[in-house]
Formats: sequence, C-alpha cells, structure tokens
Amino acid sequence: MPTLEDAAATALAGRALADPFALVKDSGGACGVLIVTVVLSSCKPFGQLPWVLVRKARHLT
Repeated sequence: MPTLEDAAATALAGRALADPFALVKDSGGACGVLIVTVVLSSCKPFGQLPWVLVRKARHLT
C-alpha cells in the first residue's frame, strides 16, 4: 500500500503509481468510518446505555 511519501516520490520521478486510486480509496474508507461513528453517536439507535439511565435516576432523586 503506497504512502503519501511514496506517491510524492513516484510523481517527482515521473513514473505512474501501481494503483493511482489507493490513497483515495483509503481516505474514503476513513471518512466513511468517521461518518458512521458520528451518525451512531448522534442517533443512538439502541437507546441509552444502562449506566446512563441509572445515573439519571440517581440525579432525579
């Protein structure tokens, strides 16, 4: 898997990358994981965690 340094050295040498979209695919995958994490933390599809409910109940009494 090429790194950014490998891509820069290859570009400066005037050669083509073996997989020119490898960096784009990796960045896209990282963005996808970040989006899923943000959506899950915002929507909370499984409800609140049990210890959060206990803490809220203690705070109300």
